[in-house]
Amino acid sequence: MKVYAAGLIDKSLREINSSLQKKLVSDCRKTLHVSGKVMSSQELNSFVVLSGQKDAEVDPKLFEKIETGSIYRRFKKYYAENESRLQKQLKNDQELRETSKIVKDFIKEVDPNLVKLFESQLKKIIKELPASYREIQNKSYVTIWDLMETNQYRFFLSGFDSPVFEGTNNQNKVNVTELVDKLLMANFFAIFLKPTVNRLKELNRVLERLQAGVQGTHYKTTNPKLQKKLEMFFRILAAKLSALQDIDNLISRIFGLFEVPRVSLAAHRFKNESTEFNAALAEMATEIEYGKTLLDEVHNKLQQCQICLRDYLDERKNGIKKVDSKEEFKNALLPIAELSTDLFVEAELMKMWSDFFGADIPYFGFNKQLFNTKEVEVTDAADENIITVRG
Repeated sequence: MKVYAAGLIDKSLREINSSLQKKLVSDCRKTLHVSGKVMSSQELNSFVVLSGQKDAEVDPKLFEKIETGSIYRRFKKYYAENESRLQKQLKNDQELRETSKIVKDFIKEVDPNLVKLFESQLKKIIKELPASYREIQNKSYVTIWDLMETNQYRFFLSGFDSPVFEGTNNQNKVNVTELVDKLLMANFFAIFLKPTVNRLKELNRVLERLQAGVQGTHYKTTNPKLQKKLEMFFRILAAKLSALQDIDNLISRIFGLFEVPRVSLAAHRFKNESTEFNAALAEMATEIEYGKTLLDEVHNKLQQCQICLRDYLDERKNGIKKVDSKEEFKNALLPIAELSTDLFVEAELMKMWSDFFGADIPYFGFNKQLFNTKEVEVTDAADENIITVRG
């Protein structure tokens, strides 16, 4: 019998990850009651993968111990601590503080009530974004069993509503070792796609609103201090959008990884009482195609919106109206000020999301034999979908 267990990690936490890996190996060894010599572990891109083996038929109670016991609890503790760490980092993020202050300074001039709304939105980022990461990390946990003694296999994929898939090699010839990384990534896509597509949809909507909001007459004020705040305000919004220029490349590369597990796993027609694995793969493929469409739309809107913000006060390109009245200026800029809080927040959320998942996962590499990186897999998938290992 051979069992693999794996879960997502935050690659930036090198010392913590090293300690986690050692503790996970110890947990697995104790659960299996085996020598450390038959245990292996490695970081596979943004995942920790463990392997243990035992020359005995598996007691069914062992499944539960590995799938929901000490190893899973160790991962959950790591994820909870990481959530707290990320919340603290966001609270103390100097760049976020400085840029949000510039937005606050301007919207306060237009409508002081907008400041309270904006502050509540910023608190939502600090609380909900790390919680979203934690939810995905918790559901990234998988265990994969190669039950050679009984010629069976068992997969526990926590990202699926019905997580256990079992079968025999008499009906379905499965080389379990070759499928570990494919199952790991299929489970990742099951939990990553929906929140990512939702982030893209929200960003797309707010960019549409911005495009509509900058149509018509543009305004300047004869008040020097207020005009300076307006110019800084537009500069910050443009910078936030500029920071998103690479998201289509990063997320597209992650989407491109799906083809390898899809091709590798579809032939086996795995299923359980409630889930046809191929149907789940087909749903993921549909979601990815929709995500690609959104990425194209977002990319085009980002380009256009940056130009609109950059040129908003350019008298050679737009009809500019200078106003002396502060009240007239406030009323004229109120729609943009209201929109700006949503734009700032959605741009920040998308940037943090792509930074978190885009640092290493786009460079994930598939291998036929884990713990033997010389065995690089060749599949029927397109060349651009075979990505080399990073980290």
